[in-house]
Amino acid sequence: MELAEYLSILLRRWRVAVATAVLGAVCAGVLSLLAEPSYVARTEVLFSVASGGSARDLNRGSSYTRALVGSYAEVATQPTVLAAVVERLDLDTTPQGLADAMTVTASQDTALVVITVADPSPRRSAAIADAVATRLAEVVPSLAPRTASTVVPIVATTVTPASVPTFRSAPKTRQNVLLGFVVGGVLGLGLAVLRHRIDVRISDTEAVRITGAPVLGSLRAPTAARPGRLAALTGRGGNPDGDVEQLRTTFQHLRLHEGYRTVVLTSPVDGKAGSATALELGRALSRAGTRVLLVDADLQDAELTRACDRTGAPGLSSVLSEGVPWQLAVVEHGDPPVTVLGAGPPPWNPDLVLEASSTESVLRRAARRYDVIVVSAPPVLRVADTLLLSRIGDGVVLVADRRRTSRDDLSEGFAALDVAGARVLGVVLRD
Repeated sequence: MELAEYLSILLRRWRVAVATAVLGAVCAGVLSLLAEPSYVARTEVLFSVASGGSARDLNRGSSYTRALVGSYAEVATQPTVLAAVVERLDLDTTPQGLADAMTVTASQDTALVVITVADPSPRRSAAIADAVATRLAEVVPSLAPRTASTVVPIVATTVTPASVPTFRSAPKTRQNVLLGFVVGGVLGLGLAVLRHRIDVRISDTEAVRITGAPVLGSLRAPTAARPGRLAALTGRGGNPDGDVEQLRTTFQHLRLHEGYRTVVLTSPVDGKAGSATALELGRALSRAGTRVLLVDADLQDAELTRACDRTGAPGLSSVLSEGVPWQLAVVEHGDPPVTVLGAGPPPWNPDLVLEASSTESVLRRAARRYDVIVVSAPPVLRVADTLLLSRIGDGVVLVADRRRTSRDDLSEGFAALDVAGARVLGVVLRD
C-alpha cells in the first residue's frame, strides 16, 4: 500500500488506534501500581595493600590490587559472603536469591567495587548493601595471596556507606504509562491496517477513490428474503424506502442535467446486486411518474426474469433472434407496476444475440415510448456481453455489494469498463 492509503486508513480508523493506545497506557499504569516496589541502595568498597615501605612498593601494591579487584567483586556474590549476610540480617531468602537481587561491579582503572542491592524495603536494601561490604572485608584477608615467606595484606574499606533510598527505582509508572501508550498506539495502527485488509466492505470514500465516480446511493440489506429469490424483485421485503428514494432523487438529478435516457446497471461479480438495484430504481422512478422500462440483458443467468416469474416467456432473446415485437414481450410487474422486458429463453450464443446493432435498435425504438430505460446487465468480470452493452447505453452505473465485492473486484470492473470506452456515471453500494 502507498502512504496515501495508510493515511486514509488512519483517518477512517483513528478511533481504533486511540482506543488501543489508551488501553495500553491504562494497562501499563495498573500493572505498575500492582507491581512490588523496588528500592536500590549502593555502597562502595576500596581495596588496597595494607603496608608498603617505599613509593615504589606502594605503586606495585596498587597495581597488584587492581589486578585482583575483579576476583573480589565475584567473591561478593558467592555463598562465602552471602550466607553470613542472610544469617546476620535474618533474611527470608537464600544466598542465591540474594545474589539475584544484587549487582556488583569492579572498576577497571581503580580498586573500587560498587555493590548495588534492590529490595522492596528501602531500609533493608541499605542494610544488605552495608552487610555485604562488611562481610566482604572480613573474607578478603583470608583470600590474600601468599608468597613463600609472607602474606600480601589486602584490606577492603567501605568508602561510601549505603544510604536509605527515598525514591523507588521500579516500577517507573510514568515511563511505563508512556511506553504503554506508544506500544498500544502502534498496535492499534497495525490492527487498523489488518482490519482494513480483512474487512472486504467497501466504503463510500474507497468507491470514489477506486472509480473516480460519485456514489449515487447506499442501499441497506433487505429485511426479508425468500430463498433463491431477490426480495426486492419479488416484492417480499426490500431496502428501506428512504434509501431507494434518495437513489432515485440522485439519479433523476443526474439524468435531467445530463440528458441520459438509457442506463446500464452492472456489477463486478454479483449479478443479484445489479438486478435488485435495477428493479428498486425502476419502481422508485415509476412512483415518481417517470415512464421506465427495465430490460433484463443477462441472457445466461436472467436473475431479474426468474424473480418476475417470466422464465421461458418471450423476452429480449426472442426479440433479437426470433423477431418477436418488443411490445409483445414486455410485462407489468409489482406494485407500483413497472414495465419489464425479460431475458427470454436462454440462447446458446448470447454474445451473438446481443450483437450491437440489433440491441441498440430495439432500445432506440423503446426509447420513443419511455422516459428512461434501465438495462440490467450481467457482471462485467464474468460475462463479456456487458462490455458490449456498456457502449450502447448513455452511461453505466456500477453496483457493488459491500460484503461480497472486494476492492480489487471493483477496481478491475471499473478498469474493464474504462478500457471498453464506457462512461461510468456513478456507483451504488449495497449492504
